[in-house]
Amino acid sequence: SHQKLLAAAEASFAERSYAGTAVDDIVRRAQVNRSTFYRHFDGKFAVAKALFEGFWPRLFAEYERLPPDPGDGAFSEWVGGVVAFYRANRTLFFTIGQIAALEAEGVEWEETIRRALIRSLGARFSAFARAAAPDATEEDRVRARLFMLELEMCLFELAFHEGAYETDAVVKVMIEEFRRFARDDGSS
Repeated sequence: SHQKLLAAAEASFAERSYAGTAVDDIVRRAQVNRSTFYRHFDGKFAVAKALFEGFWPRLFAEYERLPPDPGDGAFSEWVGGVVAFYRANRTLFFTIGQIAALEAEGVEWEETIRRALIRSLGARFSAFARAAAPDATEEDRVRARLFMLELEMCLFELAFHEGAYETDAVVKVMIEEFRRFARDDGSS
């Protein structure tokens, strides 16, 4: 039943969106009753979070493919791989945004993942390591968060608004912004 409910939720989110899906839609699609749903999950947000348990490690793996000192070609290749990953997981990416907007815990949930991603990138990039350190300044934390939001938005635009921007131009700006962030020594 657990797997049937997860599959039904993902299909319903793809068809109707997270906002447009009710627990009854998931139950009906999974062909189980509401009591079965509530034995597994305490609501729609809980089933959505469970869907993401297998997604987050795959997203982190995409970010871990970015080499420690990427040249333009390597960075461009990395962007292409992440954009393909975004497109292959379209429903989940759109669901993330809706959860952040609709659920009381949604923004904190999204920020928790972003902070974990910053810590992961800190293994290869000192600017991220500085921002993730227990004694990080608030400015370092904000700088890393803003950079991540900018990076995520560029990747999202390339993945889901094809043709809105010249891909090469977006990648060039992303490379410049990444290098500016990565070389920032934190003294500014």
